[in-house]
Amino acid sequence: MTNLSTEAPVRSPNPSRLATSSLITLRWTSILLVVMVWASAALFGLYILAFYAAALYNGDMSRWNEVLPRLYERNTTMATAGIGLHFAMGGLFSY
Repeated sequence: MTNLSTEAPVRSPNPSRLATSSLITLRWTSILLVVMVWASAALFGLYILAFYAAALYNGDMSRWNEVLPRLYERNTTMATAGIGLHFAMGGLFSY
């Protein structure tokens, strides 16, 4: 007896097509992750430069203490210079 079914045979997915699709998805998500990391680093660098450099430029170093208490103390010149240099380099190197 012959099976004359009108249904199409069930095919398994093409492994090479799935692999290609997975690689494309992985590539784009990797690119998106790298872009997001660099963009957030750049924004953080801008924040550092804008806030701390502006306080230095305006001569109002006590504003540093608004974000990080006791960061600026008038009698610790070397410590203030060191942290200022650290912030400046961090802000510049984020680009």
